[in-house]
Amino acid sequence: MYEVRIFRDEKGREPVVVWVEGIPMKTRMFDEFMYEKLKDPEFAAEFLTAAADDEEPVVFLNALRKVAEVQGMSEVAMKAGVPRESLYRVLSAKGNPRWSTLAPLVRATGLKIEITTSRQP
Repeated sequence: MYEVRIFRDEKGREPVVVWVEGIPMKTRMFDEFMYEKLKDPEFAAEFLTAAADDEEPVVFLNALRKVAEVQGMSEVAMKAGVPRESLYRVLSAKGNPRWSTLAPLVRATGLKIEITTSRQP
């Protein structure tokens, strides 16, 4: 299991710093690190879980987009049964996906949505 925390940019949308196992990652090093780490399903699950904990839905959508980009947007779209162009639109900062779109997208990445008790007391 990984310790993953996400910090947002000044607009509150894009995850720009991720705290992974006590080491802050950012900028180009962050992009290269994330591309490699997001290939690992366990890390991708922790990344999306950390993003889902954020109060802004766009943070989760951006995180899911990063996971989908690593796996190939066309392949994820095909597995989810949505047109590739729709996938880009749904996972954009203005995206507002329905559950009927979001759940298949998460499953298409090889992950699942799971509800647990709150991490906060």
